[in-house]
Amino acid sequence: MRICSDFDWFFRVIAFHDDVTLQYKDVDIAYFENTGLSYHSPELCAKERQQILDRYMSKRMQCAKEWGVDLVSMTFRFEKEEREYGNADMPIGEFYGKIKNGAIAKTAAINPEKFAEAFEEVLKSGSDLLYLGFSSGLSTTYNSAVMAANELREKYPERKIITVGTLCGSAGQGLLLYLAVQKKKGGTTIEETAEYVEENKLNLCHWFTVDDLVYLKRGGRISP
Repeated sequence: MRICSDFDWFFRVIAFHDDVTLQYKDVDIAYFENTGLSYHSPELCAKERQQILDRYMSKRMQCAKEWGVDLVSMTFRFEKEEREYGNADMPIGEFYGKIKNGAIAKTAAINPEKFAEAFEEVLKSGSDLLYLGFSSGLSTTYNSAVMAANELREKYPERKIITVGTLCGSAGQGLLLYLAVQKKKGGTTIEETAEYVEENKLNLCHWFTVDDLVYLKRGGRISP
């Protein structure tokens, strides 16, 4: 069984191990959809902030590898630029530097074709697939994954493909993914792992804060 997900920014919570966070007990970090770190307390100087970001990025990729999780990256682009970026294509420091200088970034949901390509790599290797998706209430991404899974079930009838809408995002999805990985390591089957996620996804409490409402307005989360 391979576990697949669509959200690699959520690793910020799991990736911030004690050797990073305990050095900066007074640092407040606000988490919100698809953007990583949004705020640091004024007491943290720019050099220290960059050190945290650099260490976070390396830990995030190490974490994904250790968990054995396959990630399908959402994309974003900046207005007036043609290039489309995956979540791991730009260092976080560079991303926020562009935002600070007035750039406007827009994200895009993952389409069924991209999911099918990623899922098929797992299925071709002979593994069953458990997909834990970003909340369908926040994005069409999960629906795209379901479409891809339905198509591939016909092509690979011998493989098990299970999709679960987590109703989560950001750190909450990261936590649920972490728990699913622990279940898998404990020897549960793909069905048992999926059932565990379904039974517990409503037992997570999500809090988030933002330091500017402009991004919620731009993304349609709040009305003018």
